[in-house]
Amino acid sequence: MSDPRPPAEPRREREVIVTDGGGRGGGGGMVAAIIGVIVLLVILFLLFGTGLFSGGDGGDTTTVEAPEIEVPDEVDVNVESEGDEG
Repeated sequence: MSDPRPPAEPRREREVIVTDGGGRGGGGGMVAAIIGVIVLLVILFLLFGTGLFSGGDGGDTTTVEAPEIEVPDEVDVNVESEGDEG
């Protein structure tokens, strides 16, 4: 017996991408922004609170003096060519 139905045509699968116009929206972006501001404020508080950038004495900070280096008044910068190597 033969099948009375016509042969089925191949099905094509389609992918549909739906966007909201490319903007960042929703609650997730707002929460991330608030957390970022809080982290920034904590970092600034720690930097200025420890005296690192405050300009005060800063507590137990140790000052290290730079070593003295003798720099000659004149330096010979003549370069003599030994030939073409390149």
